[in-house]
Amino acid sequence: MPNHALTDDDLKLLRQTFASKYDVETIVDRKLDEKIGKLPTKDLFLSRMDKLSGEIRTIREEFAVHTKQHQDTQDQLDDHEKGIQMLKTHLSLNTS
Repeated sequence: MPNHALTDDDLKLLRQTFASKYDVETIVDRKLDEKIGKLPTKDLFLSRMDKLSGEIRTIREEFAVHTKQHQDTQDQLDDHEKGIQMLKTHLSLNTS
């Protein structure tokens, strides 16, 4: 039966070729720390979110005002159109 056991030289070569669990954990930790280091702090994040929510609130309020003004203008236009039609009818003008 052939002997398939690894020799000391085989083990040494494997250690040189493949990273150990410690090496992998170290690399992952370092990369993770680099990525986390680029994130804003909690205070900075919350400050930005407060500013953004304020801007959104302002836009919504401005949109509501614009919508109301648009509706008022449309209502006024409709009233004018009704008045014009009444005058045409009263003066017996052709309404076509």
